Amino acid sequence: MIRVDVADILRCVFLGTELNAKIEKSKRIESPLQQSTKGYVSEGESKSTVYVFYKAKYFQAFHYTYKLARDCRRRIEKIIKSSDVEDAMPEDFFIKIGIVGKFTDADLELISEGRAKKELPEDGHIWTVSPLLCFQNDLSPSTGVKILNKEIECNIILITKSKCSDDKNDKAERSNPKYIHTKEQLLRIITTCLNKPLKEMLERWLANLDTEVSSKQAAGIKAEVEAIRKQMEFEDCDESASVFVSPVVSTKSVVPDDVKNFLFSNSEVYSFGIWMDSSFKVFVKNDTDEKTLMEKLTNLNQTFIEKYPLEIEKRKIALKQTLKQGDSIQAKAHSDDDKYCEGTLGGFVTKVDDKKKIYALTCNHLFPEPNQLAYIEDNQSIKDIGFCVYTTREKSCDFAAIEINDAFVSKCDTALRRDDKKKTNAKVNTKELKNVGIVHKIGKATDVTTGMVLSPEYYDKVMNDSNRGYIFLVKGTDGQFSKKGDSGSLVFCRPRSAQQTHVDILGIVYGNNLIVHDDEDDDDDDDDERTKHSPSEGAVKTKSDAENNDNGQYPENISCCYRIDTALELFKKNYSKTFEVKFQDDLPLTPFSQSANSDDSNEEHSE
Repeated sequence: MIRVDVADILRCVFLGTELNAKIEKSKRIESPLQQSTKGYVSEGESKSTVYVFYKAKYFQAFHYTYKLARDCRRRIEKIIKSSDVEDAMPEDFFIKIGIVGKFTDADLELISEGRAKKELPEDGHIWTVSPLLCFQNDLSPSTGVKILNKEIECNIILITKSKCSDDKNDKAERSNPKYIHTKEQLLRIITTCLNKPLKEMLERWLANLDTEVSSKQAAGIKAEVEAIRKQMEFEDCDESASVFVSPVVSTKSVVPDDVKNFLFSNSEVYSFGIWMDSSFKVFVKNDTDEKTLMEKLTNLNQTFIEKYPLEIEKRKIALKQTLKQGDSIQAKAHSDDDKYCEGTLGGFVTKVDDKKKIYALTCNHLFPEPNQLAYIEDNQSIKDIGFCVYTTREKSCDFAAIEINDAFVSKCDTALRRDDKKKTNAKVNTKELKNVGIVHKIGKATDVTTGMVLSPEYYDKVMNDSNRGYIFLVKGTDGQFSKKGDSGSLVFCRPRSAQQTHVDILGIVYGNNLIVHDDEDDDDDDDDERTKHSPSEGAVKTKSDAENNDNGQYPENISCCYRIDTALELFKKNYSKTFEVKFQDDLPLTPFSQSANSDDSNEEHSE
C-alpha cells in the first residue's frame, strides 16, 4: 500500500532551486542506471540517485494538456512575433524520474503503466523538470528527507511504504489522518510537478497577447489558453464511482431568475447567455432601445451586471439544424422513400440489467417519429440495424434512441472513444459546465474536433420558450467544431485527474452553422430562411472574415448542444419507469493495458 505523508511533502516538494539544465549527460550515464533495477539496490548504493526515463505519453493528464498547448501555439504564432512564443515543444520527449534509496520493479510500476528506460535514447528530449522520488523501503522519513535535500533537483517527493496494521495499539497508524492511499493522489503530485513549466509558458503567452495584439484579435486565443489552464486544475473526483445514469442534479444557474424571466417576456429579445465566462450578451431586434434595456437590466439586478458586463447586440443567432461515436446513421427521407437522410451515431448505451439490449444515440430531426427504421451503408448496400424506440424535442433536446436488432448486436462496438481514438470508459456529467476546460466530439462529417464551452447556459426564445437551462454553446478552437452531418455527436471532455480512466459526456451536438446577422427583417424567422443564409453556403457575413476568425464568436465556429443528462433522464422517465441505461464502464483502467493501443509492446522495464 502506498502512503504519501503530506507533512513530508509540504517540507520537500518546493525545496531547492530550479533543475540545473546544464547537468552533464555523462553524469547521468555514470549514475547507477547501469545497475539492475530488479530487486533492491544494495545498502551501499542506496544513497545514490538512479534515473529512469519514461515517454511523456505515459503521464496521460500532463501529456494531454501539453498537446493542447502545442496545438494552440500554432495559432498564437500567426499573430505574435515575440521570442516568448519560441518555447521548444517537440512532439515526442521523455520525463526523467530520479529515485533515491532502494526500489523494485513493482515500485516502477507505481509511477507509470508504461515502460521505464535505463538510458535516454540518442537525440531524446527531456522535459524541463524532473521529479525525484524516495520509496523508503527501509529508510526512516527523516533519513529520506536528508537524502533528498542533498540532491540538486527541486521537485522532490517522499513516499513511505508500510504495512496496514489492525493492531488497536498502533496509535501512530490510526491517529494520522493525512496519509493518502491511492495511486491517483501519487500521480497528481507528479503531474503537478510536470505541469509547472507548462503553466508558466501559458502565462507568458497571455501576457504577450495582452501587450502585442488587439483585444478583438486576441479574444479567441486568450479564451483557448484560459480553457487549457482550467483543464490542468485537478478536481475532486472518485475514479471508482458508478457510471450509471444519475437523476438530473439541479445546479444553480449563473443567470439570475429575475433576469431570465424579464428577458423571456421581452418581445424585443431574441436570445441571451453568458459569454466566455466574462460578459452577459443579449441579442435584440434592430429597433430596440439599447439604453433603456441596459437601464432596466441594471436596475433589476445590478450585482449580476457588474460581475458580467452587459453587451447588447442588434443581431440574432440562427442555426441550421443538421443531422456517430462517429459513424454514419441513416433514415428514409419523408419526401422520398428512395432517398436517405444521414447523420451521426453519437454512441451506445446498454440496459443495466440486460447487456444485449443496446441503444444507439442520435438526433430527433433525423428520427422524428417512433418505430422509424435506422440504416447503415454496409458493403455498398443499405441495411437496417434497428428502429427508433424513443424520440423527443422536450426540454430543448433533439434526441432519439435506436434499439439495435438482436442480429446486429454482436457487430456493435459499444466502447466510447476519446479524442485520440483510444477506447475508454464514460461517465455522465451532471455538474454545471462553467468549470469545463477543453471539449471534443467525434462526428461523421468532421471526425475529431476540439473546442471550449463558449456559453455554459444559453437561452433562445425561438428554440424553446418554456423549457430552460438545457442548452450550451461550444466554440471550435481551430475552425468549426461541427458541420452538417455531425448532429448527434457526443460532446465530451477529459477528466481533470491524473489517471485518465474515462471521459465525461457533457451533451450532444444538434445545431451548427450558427449565423449572427443584422436584424433587418423581423419576418425573416422561418427555418427555410435560416438555411438559405447558412455561412457554409456563401451567405454575406455581418462581420469581416478577419474579425470572425480572430475572436471566434461569429459564426462558423459555434455549435449548439444540449445536456446528455437531461436527454437520458427523459429517456428513462418516458420509456419505462424501471428503465436504466449506462455507457460502457468495464474497460481496463488505463489505455496502456490494451496491447492493441500500445506501440511499446516490445519494450521492457529497465534492467
